[in-house]
Amino acid sequence: MLFKWKIFLKFWQSKAQHFLTIRSRFFLLMAVVVVCTLFVHFVLIRDMSNIKERDKLPHMTSRIALSKPTTTTKVAAKTKKDTSKESYHKENKRKSFRHIPKRKESSFVSKRMMAAQDLSLREPNHVTKQRFDARVQTIAGRCSRIDPEFRIKWQQVKEKGAPTDGYIGSYRHRTMLCQVLKAGSSTWNDVFWNLRAPGEAAREQFWEKAIHGNVNAFEELEAAKKLEIWKDQASAIMVNVRHPFARMISGWRDKCQQVYYYNTWFKQYPELKKYTNMYGRWQGPGQYFIEWKDFARFIADHGDNSSCLDPHFKPIATTCDPCAVPFNFVIKLETFEEDAAWILKNILKTSARVLRLHNSSSWKRESPKDTIKKYFSQLPTNLIKRLYDVYEQDFLLFDYTFDLNNLTAGGW
Repeated sequence: MLFKWKIFLKFWQSKAQHFLTIRSRFFLLMAVVVVCTLFVHFVLIRDMSNIKERDKLPHMTSRIALSKPTTTTKVAAKTKKDTSKESYHKENKRKSFRHIPKRKESSFVSKRMMAAQDLSLREPNHVTKQRFDARVQTIAGRCSRIDPEFRIKWQQVKEKGAPTDGYIGSYRHRTMLCQVLKAGSSTWNDVFWNLRAPGEAAREQFWEKAIHGNVNAFEELEAAKKLEIWKDQASAIMVNVRHPFARMISGWRDKCQQVYYYNTWFKQYPELKKYTNMYGRWQGPGQYFIEWKDFARFIADHGDNSSCLDPHFKPIATTCDPCAVPFNFVIKLETFEEDAAWILKNILKTSARVLRLHNSSSWKRESPKDTIKKYFSQLPTNLIKRLYDVYEQDFLLFDYTFDLNNLTAGGW
């Protein structure tokens, strides 16, 4: 009997231990569930409070936008809009340019303006005459070290005039511009041509003559009237410029894929054949008939002889000679919108639209600094130094810079 009782006790002791083990596990699981529930609850409460706080901020207008405005709100908004209409238009005028819808063009013009866009004039809010005066002072400072008698030459030009080959301008506005190719010259051609003979016919004539025939809008003006512009102290004698390296890259990218330049350059500049193996093998547009590195070597080797360079790559100091011509306005392509807006408003006294040609608009789509670094990082240091020597006067006269260490361009 005693033996049976001991067996019974051992049986219940094992059952009790098993029960306690199950209960412990159960309570442990419940504890984990409770902790997780409290944590999730705390996080949700905190997030909801943050959302409520953000909804109270003035810049969070999602609720206002979704809610339907009352009649009183509509009337108040309309009144506010009407009373601020005048100030709104004044604010818009202070900006440089804005895109406007393209006008309906004739079929002749449309074929040649596929990528063009019209920009209307807006008054720049921070450009002053002092910007242009500072640029002229930079030229004067550099010319004083090159030719101490440069001011005498300036005065002689004002009194007797100077050759105007390559110049464009407007006699009525007493303005002339020395064209620098690949620095916005096509845009200025269009400006002066339309000032002279506005309208669709003039636009077609411009495309037919000034671009394709390389005839500028200033050549038909009588010599006596050109002399009047030189003598008039209030005249605007302008030059458009661009960072020398950016101008060189733009010229290579634009011209070295065209059939016309392939057919003419190798005849005009036979030495070019030594720098490329594409002569006679060129596949046509879409492929360069001379690679960038080879073209850079050609410019470096022949830069001291302007007769070996196409006008698109000649130094501005050679083309326009600022130390002999008294320019009083220097227009930089890097700040073209601001400079052009000021010139059109204060010098040309016009609100006419400016047509930006597709070739001259690429500068705005790309950063000049990034473009220069991209292409000049492919060239050896000694070649870059030689290219700088070719355009050294342009760098100094127009206050452009280039850091050889990090290939960073500046000057605007």
